[in-house]
Amino acid sequence: MRLALSLRRTLSEIAEMPGAEFRLWQEFMRTEPIGQRRDDMNFALLRMQIAGIAGAKNQRIDDYLIPWGEQPEAEEIPVADDPAFYREQFQKMVNGE
Repeated sequence: MRLALSLRRTLSEIAEMPGAEFRLWQEFMRTEPIGQRRDDMNFALLRMQIAGIAGAKNQRIDDYLIPWGEQPEAEEIPVADDPAFYREQFQKMVNGE
């Protein structure tokens, strides 16, 4: 789909593309990212440079790339039937604990 978006073609038009041309496009996209992926990489490089100017050390571009499609680990929320438990949790939240 990324190729279709980058070439502004439908999936049907991409499906009609000769196999040799499709493989060339695959290799091109692997070596020269186009579209959203390239934009993400450019902005990650910019963020990395700004952080470097601010004094950050030992940086990697992966630290600044947005992890599209990856699900963050869900925080486990304790469950209790006791209303006192919820009051206690609410108080902690209000007090900034």
